[in-house]
Amino acid sequence: IIHDATHEVMINHRIRVRDRMRFPGVDDLEAMVRQMKADHAANPAVRLLMKYDVSRAHKLVPVKEQDWPLMAFSLERPEEVFMHTVGAFGFGSAAYWWQRVAAAVTRLAHYLSAGAYELYHLLFADDGLLGAHGADCWRRILYWFFVMDVVEVPITWKKVAGGARLGWIGYEADIQHYLKGIGDSKVAWVLGWIKEVKDEGSILGSRMRSALGRLSFVAGALVQVRPFLGVIFAWTSRLQPGGFHQVPMAVQIELEIIKVEITRRPLTEPRPLPKKVGELFRVDAKAEGDLVVVGGWESFGGRATAEARWFSLKLTRKTAPWAYVKGEPFRVIASLELIATTIAVCIFGPGSQWRDSVGELVVQGFTDSLVNTHVIDHYMSTAFPLSVVLMELAVQLGELGTTLQLGWTPREQNEEADALTNLDFTLFNPDLRVRLELDELGFKVIPKIMEAATQLDSEIRLEKDKRKKGMEHHDKNSAKKP
Repeated sequence: IIHDATHEVMINHRIRVRDRMRFPGVDDLEAMVRQMKADHAANPAVRLLMKYDVSRAHKLVPVKEQDWPLMAFSLERPEEVFMHTVGAFGFGSAAYWWQRVAAAVTRLAHYLSAGAYELYHLLFADDGLLGAHGADCWRRILYWFFVMDVVEVPITWKKVAGGARLGWIGYEADIQHYLKGIGDSKVAWVLGWIKEVKDEGSILGSRMRSALGRLSFVAGALVQVRPFLGVIFAWTSRLQPGGFHQVPMAVQIELEIIKVEITRRPLTEPRPLPKKVGELFRVDAKAEGDLVVVGGWESFGGRATAEARWFSLKLTRKTAPWAYVKGEPFRVIASLELIATTIAVCIFGPGSQWRDSVGELVVQGFTDSLVNTHVIDHYMSTAFPLSVVLMELAVQLGELGTTLQLGWTPREQNEEADALTNLDFTLFNPDLRVRLELDELGFKVIPKIMEAATQLDSEIRLEKDKRKKGMEHHDKNSAKKP
């Protein structure tokens, strides 16, 4: 690939690179912090982070002279033709080749040291981060700078910084307390922007989209924030870039929750590698006509149904009006499956054996809904009311300090939970039934936001219907023209 000027000028923009570029992100930073914590636990010693910036990285890649004409251009005087001889900013191909040059330099440093000066090295475009542990950590980092200097990689020395806590590509790493997240400047921006939106009550569409991109970046580092972006994404998608829009109450509530979460925990501990403790519970949901039933039982430790705690709960228009917002409740069956999972976490979590292994396990529940396994994996959804139920589940899991891995099983293998939704309790001990109403479970999010989110979803669906009718009317008129 020589000329891929996809940005603005749209030259050769249909190029599709099969071997795409891969950049480290917050998950890789989290893995590095987690591993350095393990290294320190095995061998307590000093540790150090250093970041660097490569000057004019894309322009470091020379292009063969025979290919210069492919990168030719003219300005105001057409008789003057200029040709790039190296990669240039704005060419997608420049980043493509710089990645390979940088990878070659990184491998060279590994090969030359034969493992003697190993360290953790993350490189995002031209922003590098080095992490070393041990009494000779300074020597390891100095060696890597030496190799880059030998091969004439131009470092912007005024941007080189180091310490036990360091910001890198907008994220923050702390290897003194082993935390990762966002730095003070990013926190200040989020809090300031939320205050501004609240004070003004309205926002320009293009600015909202830009801010949502930055919030998504924050949510990458702070998993507890991610579920609260679903409703905001759904609202932002319908905004006109050039118009001012009133901020709905549901979005305002979510922004306040995000504000609290970011203030409370701007830095979080790396999630430990999953330690599976086996299946904990099975749940199911049923929606036939106006009848909605959710049920589940605690299967932890392989206990039989006769020895397990269990629940079976009817939902009504009074206790769960959101289940009927789309007419027939079966249209929100994924949300009902997820509320059954949330109820199981609330009922079986406190005081349980797996509750004592906070932060060290993946709990596994089984449902009939394959959709929810993907929702839990990504920890976000823009669908309503699924997005609000997911927020509630995220808060409940956060209070338990537990990560949930939701398994899927065919209905014929989930017969016990299916029986509970059919009000068939013959397999279960009536003395072990947990009798609670929905409003007694101590939900934190649903009571605050569900009503406002319902109103917002109604407005979004109404606008979609208007657009659809408008397009159909336009197509009909177009068809009449000769």
